[in-house]
Amino acid sequence: MTIRLHAINLLVPIHLLEARYPGGLEACIDDHESLIGDRVWFDGRLWRDGAPDRAGIRALVDGWTRVGLQPVRRTEVGWHWADLCVVTASRAAPTLPCEWLRLSPAGNDAWWAHAEPGPSFGPEDFVRAPPPRRAAPRPAANAGWGRRLLDRLVGSADDGLSPAHRRA
Repeated sequence: MTIRLHAINLLVPIHLLEARYPGGLEACIDDHESLIGDRVWFDGRLWRDGAPDRAGIRALVDGWTRVGLQPVRRTEVGWHWADLCVVTASRAAPTLPCEWLRLSPAGNDAWWAHAEPGPSFGPEDFVRAPPPRRAAPRPAANAGWGRRLLDRLVGSADDGLSPAHRRA
């Protein structure tokens, strides 16, 4: 699967959110519910957050650092992105080297380097229906909005759907 890029992108591997975000990926999805489909979208391997300018992306890097992600690390050849990566769509490249990320030749899609690119996910894949006029009761605790969205994208543990069927 691939992530569509816009403006300035901050990408985080999903497995790091599962391990380090308080409450895991499901809590991260619930906490960012109002931003999903706007500046946040994700596939089964990468989480994309974004900003229109440097100040905004700097604030995002600082925020993800407070969650426990290490933004950069020093190597023999210089600084590299570590647990997250900033990519500018206009330059079609990460702002520092990033070993775990690959970009399409046009620079408009990114994917996890240890997997093949697949269907592309962007903000339009997360459009939700307008809320009902009356507040509906929330589903059971195990079936929150984050869980339902995650199940739709990557499938539940028992559905056996392939990635191509998950976008339906």
